[in-house]
Amino acid sequence: MDDAVAVEAAENIDDDASTYGDSPPDWRASIEDPDLHRLSERYESASAMAKAVSDLRRETATRIKPLGENASPEDVAAYRKQTGVPLSADGYAFDMPQGVEPSEADTAFQSEMAKAMHGANVTGGQAKALGAAFNDYVARQQADTDAVSAVAREQGVAVLKREFGGDYDRNIEYARRAALDFGSESFVEFLETKIVDGAPLGDHPAFIKAFARIGRGAGEAPIDIETPAGDSATLDERIRAKRGEIQQALDRGDHKRAHRLDREERALWGRVGG
Repeated sequence: MDDAVAVEAAENIDDDASTYGDSPPDWRASIEDPDLHRLSERYESASAMAKAVSDLRRETATRIKPLGENASPEDVAAYRKQTGVPLSADGYAFDMPQGVEPSEADTAFQSEMAKAMHGANVTGGQAKALGAAFNDYVARQQADTDAVSAVAREQGVAVLKREFGGDYDRNIEYARRAALDFGSESFVEFLETKIVDGAPLGDHPAFIKAFARIGRGAGEAPIDIETPAGDSATLDERIRAKRGEIQQALDRGDHKRAHRLDREERALWGRVGG
């Protein structure tokens, strides 16, 4: 028995209910249709049946009608209004993880996703939930990548320490300086972001060994740096101080001074090696 039949049954008995009060003894007697009569047997009175029909009408009025394949623009607009789908793709808001600013790539991705979601009638709330799930997924992937990189770095350091022995720190510095001297800032960024065997290329043992050789073989003449009278600082302390001065110069964009200080630091390293 469908809803239309229930409505018809209630309309047939409305007059009886109003004439005889709550429930005349023979209120079902006037229902001739067999299906309607069977339906009426579910209710104790005409009033109960009428109330059920009234409740059904209210529920139907608020029911969201699914969109068919050939839904009209009017049907689509009504559906979106009922469900909370934004008026346009621009109405979607995507949250980034705390402390992360969206990059150009993030903005482009979100724009494409907004268009697809609007075409699929995704609500604003659903879009936020999907965005949060995606952020969680990316965070888990990054955590896994970081864990793998940490292990790869530790293994790489162990390999280099075995091969370099006591010259480990010196060779690492040679490799770092060679990368700065012979590569641009974009090259340094490439070394930090290109992953090889689970670790950034700049931390890979093969890369460090090659650039350490380049650094040692640089043809630039060393600078003779005399130790000021009364200066009790060790060579290691002076090297660390010089490295700090180099970083400060780079931070200021004074590459000329940074290059001169770099030559002085190399001279200090030369003293370490005798």
